[in-house]
Order: sequence, then C-alpha cells, then structure tokens
Amino acid sequence: MRKILNVMIAFIVLIVIWQSVIWIGGYEEALLPSPLSVASGIVEMVITGTIFEHIGISLYRFFMGYGSAVIVAIVLGLILGRSPKLWGVVDPIVQVLRPVAPVAWTPFIVLWFGIGNMPAIVIIFIAAFFPGVARNRFSSEKGR
Repeated sequence: MRKILNVMIAFIVLIVIWQSVIWIGGYEEALLPSPLSVASGIVEMVITGTIFEHIGISLYRFFMGYGSAVIVAIVLGLILGRSPKLWGVVDPIVQVLRPVAPVAWTPFIVLWFGIGNMPAIVIIFIAAFFPGVARNRFSSEKGR
C-alpha cells in the first residue's frame, strides 16, 4: 500500500512540475503542451480508435525489427562462434559498430531508407543485433 502511495505522490509531483514549467516559462501549447491537453488528446485518440491503430503500427515495427535481428544474430553468432578465423576478421567491425547508439544511426537510416516503417524497423534491428550476435557467438564458441 505504501509503495502505491509513493508512486501516486511521485506522479502528482511530476504533473505539478510539468505544469509549473509551462506557467513559469510561458511556453506555447505547440511547444510544450499542458498535462490536461495531453490527457484530453489521449482520451480523444481512445474514443476515435486511432490510438489502437498507432499501437498496432508500433508493435509491427518492433516485432519486425527485433524478430529479424534475433534470427540474423542467432545464425551469424553460431557461424562466427564455430569459425575463429572468420570471427577474427569480423570482430573489429563489430567492436567498432557495437557501441554506437542506435539513435545515432537515424540520419543515415533516413537517408538510405526514406520515411516510413523501414527506418524504425532498421533502428530496432541495430539495437538488438549487436548484443545478440556477440552473445550467440560467445555461446556457440563455448559449446564447441
């Protein structure tokens, strides 16, 4: 019960801070909407049903990007784990690209793939691919 109360208090404090920033800063509604306007927008989207369409599109992008990354990472990780020579060639490339934040790829992804579903799918793919291929390669190598 105490934990629920703490969460509610934190949520209320966040809303108060949000509204205070709008009042003190004099921000326009288009730049920083108020909590009430955000809540009414959410209610409107639920009533019209558009929120479910948007959720469906987001889930499609997530599952396409993550699912394809998992499949490719497993296959490539198994191959690289079984072939130390091939891993020796690929490892430097993976080590250079792995720490790059997926969001940092956004300008290139938009240039290469345009606007639409594909850029989001590719960014999700990149976010899941590098950790997956490294884990699967390590597991495959240990299983030899």
